[in-house]
Amino acid sequence: MLMVLKVFPKGDQNKVWDYVLKNFDESWSETVVPIQMTQHIGDNIVGILFYVENIDDMVKFLTYRIGECEDIIDTETMMFMKPVFLPLSKERSERLQRFSIPLQVHPKYYDDIYDTLIDFKYPKDIYPIYITYILGDCDILISMVGKNIESIHDFVSQTISPMDGVDSYKITEFGQSIRLISREKWRTMQRAMLHIPPWAVGQLKDKYLYDYDLSPPKDDFALLGAMVDEL
Repeated sequence: MLMVLKVFPKGDQNKVWDYVLKNFDESWSETVVPIQMTQHIGDNIVGILFYVENIDDMVKFLTYRIGECEDIIDTETMMFMKPVFLPLSKERSERLQRFSIPLQVHPKYYDDIYDTLIDFKYPKDIYPIYITYILGDCDILISMVGKNIESIHDFVSQTISPMDGVDSYKITEFGQSIRLISREKWRTMQRAMLHIPPWAVGQLKDKYLYDYDLSPPKDDFALLGAMVDEL
């Protein structure tokens, strides 16, 4: 399963950032693997995406490894349920920013909203990276890229917010990100959870990529070439 750990620093985010880089690696546990770390713009939060095979090991990880850092004052976890990654167009802008959009949804509409979002044909330069149920502080979470926060806000307010069942939403802009596992392991995870919308079937080889790196050099959003033998 995938989980996001929100870490709340006591003061400077960079101290927590440096602590994670020094202490969170693939050798700690085969069942708890840190994947990516991201800073939230506007909030004093560091988000860490994990692959978790054994939830008891995650508890040990939090109580021992997180508890050792004096610069962390609180944590919050979100478990991904039914997460899917989506293909992105090759015809994109060279520089895109990352955003998180948590949605509050009326329970009656959980399935309708989720199914609509994973099969939606998004406009140019607005692409979901992954979509998942959370069913906690928010109900459905969208990780998305776009040109800027204005374009994301316009799309969400005009297209997603008016959907029946969407009660509220929030947009969080991400800053610095870094991948904590190898690129090949990250590709393997993405492939395992890839969802191809019906309208994109038959177009992937020519127009779409599905292997992408969330933490490329210089904080640019980069895509890796689609694997021909996988298409």
